[in-house]
Amino acid sequence: MKKTGFTIVELIIAVGLMAILTVTLIFVYLACFRVWDSGQNRSSLRTKLSQAMELMSEDLRQANTIDSLTDNSVSFFGENSVQYNFYLYNATDSEEEGSYDLLRSLASEPAGDGAVMATGIQSTGTPAFSRNNGLITIDLTSTNSGETVHMRTKVKLRNISSQ
Repeated sequence: MKKTGFTIVELIIAVGLMAILTVTLIFVYLACFRVWDSGQNRSSLRTKLSQAMELMSEDLRQANTIDSLTDNSVSFFGENSVQYNFYLYNATDSEEEGSYDLLRSLASEPAGDGAVMATGIQSTGTPAFSRNNGLITIDLTSTNSGETVHMRTKVKLRNISSQ
């Protein structure tokens, strides 16, 4: 008489194959989740930096005079003779290269006060702000959660003649 069913060896092989398949699926799922999370972080970083650069561009296009421009800041007079500042700020105020916040403030506000437009701005050795004739170049690199985004734009000064 022939018995039907599985032997213990067949059951061990089936359980082993299922375990290998389950572990493989978990690793694939985790890898996909890490890629998705990385993409979300990069997208969020790019969006914040893009919005900051767009606001700076809009304000600079309306500038009547550029008061000062350094590698890490630009100060200008806009409509109604209001003075605006865009600058990189590090609360620790250390001389070491590090991470900065991009701030927008009025001239009457002390350093560090003002609207934070972007965080995690890195010093890359190139000036964040520079001027060539009637164009101001804004060159920023931002890092967060291991993701890095670099953006550069040139703003034509509409209300100021080339100097």
